[in-house]
Amino acid sequence: MAEFSDSKVDLSDDSSVKALALKMKNSDSGIEIRDRSYRFKVYRRSFISSEAVEWMIRGGFVPDFQQAELVGRRMQDMNLIDHVTSEHPFLNHLR
Repeated sequence: MAEFSDSKVDLSDDSSVKALALKMKNSDSGIEIRDRSYRFKVYRRSFISSEAVEWMIRGGFVPDFQQAELVGRRMQDMNLIDHVTSEHPFLNHLR
């Protein structure tokens, strides 16, 4: 598995994308993952995509919002993450 610290993620390298997903989900170094409500239903262990985008940029893993969305969509394609209802691609709703 790819190991990196504060380096850019390589979209063409599945192990790089997977390593970033694992780092993102890590409770010590990643984003806040907790139970959340959406459309009157509770979804266990979920996160907000805009927070993931900010985390990727702040951590230096991607240069900008567009690249962060591409990485998030690649994570979806690899079944590493998914929308709580599987209705939407990974998006940054705060840009």
